[in-house]
Amino acid sequence: MKSFFFQHNMTLDSEHSCNCLNFSFFLNKQLNKVFYPNLIFIFFILFFIQPSFADPFSSGDVALGENLHNQNCKTCHDGMVPGGDGNELYLSELRVISTSSKLISQVEFCANQNGLTWFEEEIESVSKYLNDNFYNFSD
Repeated sequence: MKSFFFQHNMTLDSEHSCNCLNFSFFLNKQLNKVFYPNLIFIFFILFFIQPSFADPFSSGDVALGENLHNQNCKTCHDGMVPGGDGNELYLSELRVISTSSKLISQVEFCANQNGLTWFEEEIESVSKYLNDNFYNFSD
């Protein structure tokens, strides 16, 4: 009787562990269908978005930006400040720009208001020049 009971328990345990293994296999299979594609998607997004967080002005050319600023922006800005130094707009309490995205938007707005047909590269270059020399945003 004892051996029958022991043998019967072993059979139940074997069946039970067999069912657990089947369920575990099923669960892993379902996770593989859902989890891994999402994980790959997340890594893909982070890989391509990450460089944009590093430097918002990475593609700008400072020398081109300075040249464009001096030719197209300085005269107007000089007239806006008593004493005629338009750079005061960037350095003083008059500053209204608080983020890198607002700086880029403002450069684009000013270019459009003055009829300048700048390409994205030129807007980024002027923004980079202003950031490197006056604002120093790092976001």
